[in-house]
Amino acid sequence: MDSSDLEAIQVRLERLAQNHRDVTVKYIYTELLSGLLSCRLLRTTEIIPEPKKAWHMEYAQNALEHAEAAMWRLKLSHPEFDQMMAHAERLKFELESFRRA
Repeated sequence: MDSSDLEAIQVRLERLAQNHRDVTVKYIYTELLSGLLSCRLLRTTEIIPEPKKAWHMEYAQNALEHAEAAMWRLKLSHPEFDQMMAHAERLKFELESFRRA
């Protein structure tokens, strides 16, 4: 293998690593936003059967846990981290408000 092959492999690995990071960032946002959507459905829809309410609560809690676990393993820029934390805090607040009700 000559140096150009090694450089090509290195470039591909760097692209793969960046693609993995981008997908993980999108996954975290998707988890947080889908958890918030579940909470919004609970808050705005008056006629939801109790089993569905429990499902939405559990879904939102799991979404928060999965997002937080992924967040702490990823090197994020300050704006990304701040935005994700804002979503996570909002989701925690929503979940707490349902638990207190």
